[in-house]
Amino acid sequence: MHTTNRMPVLRRLVHRASSATGTFADTAGAQEHGFALSAELPSAHPLYNDGPGKRHDPLFLAEALREAVVFIGHGYFRVPADRPAVFGRFEAGITSLPPWRTAAGPSHATVDLRVRAADPGSGTVPSALLCRATIAIGAVPCGSARLEVAFPLPDGEPAPGAPGRGRFRLLSPHAVGRSDARNVLVGQSARGEDDELRLDLAGTAAGSAAPWRDTPDGDLLEAGRQAAILTAGRLRGFASGHCTVTLWSGRFTAAVAGEATVRCTARPGTATRNRDGQPVVPVELCFTQTGTPLGTASVTVLEDG
Repeated sequence: MHTTNRMPVLRRLVHRASSATGTFADTAGAQEHGFALSAELPSAHPLYNDGPGKRHDPLFLAEALREAVVFIGHGYFRVPADRPAVFGRFEAGITSLPPWRTAAGPSHATVDLRVRAADPGSGTVPSALLCRATIAIGAVPCGSARLEVAFPLPDGEPAPGAPGRGRFRLLSPHAVGRSDARNVLVGQSARGEDDELRLDLAGTAAGSAAPWRDTPDGDLLEAGRQAAILTAGRLRGFASGHCTVTLWSGRFTAAVAGEATVRCTARPGTATRNRDGQPVVPVELCFTQTGTPLGTASVTVLEDG
């Protein structure tokens, strides 16, 4: 079955029963549905290939997952089309780095996606979907993700717009692991008193192919990644062009609303080395807008020379 969403590189979305009986035995006893996603990783794209070009961009697969879950919610869980899809929790990690490194020739990614309703016993349209995914590139397992996507009831109010790009100067793209200034989401920064950076975040990336134009809270994934890479570079001496985020664990408690600037406080931990001798540093992120907490995330930045 082919999808017809706005992302043509999402080739197939194949539904399959998770077992011979169509049920998955877990602690909740909920029915789980299995889906297979298949896509060729882009080799020339204004957003997903904007950077040093040494690694495939996990943001591409994050967007593919988001689109797939929205499609599944409408097509298999009877969620009405007028309900917005909002991230609740998003956790993702790179489990093996070599497959993510770019090589000559095309690279193919597959995702094994398992989805169940958050409230399966209600007999009505679910309020949220709980999803877990296993990612492989070139048939080599290399990543995993868990996400919660909520479908709140419309309240009759206009949908919140993406946050404005702000009246401040955006930072150099190379400081946040990008090459094109149109894809920069981090603006002016200040050094905090407690070994932290306080950052102003711009709105949806200006590039024509930028994702999440209709889901501004999703922009926090990329903005958070850029903030973490900037923090690792400025406060821990990492080379930004060689950095990648290998772990993201966060929860969004409120959606971005209107044009007010979103702010982020980024606090790095102690830099260490992993078992391969590569520098890594954890970074804690806290997002707010006009004093309202939006969410927090724990991010691990790795310098892959």
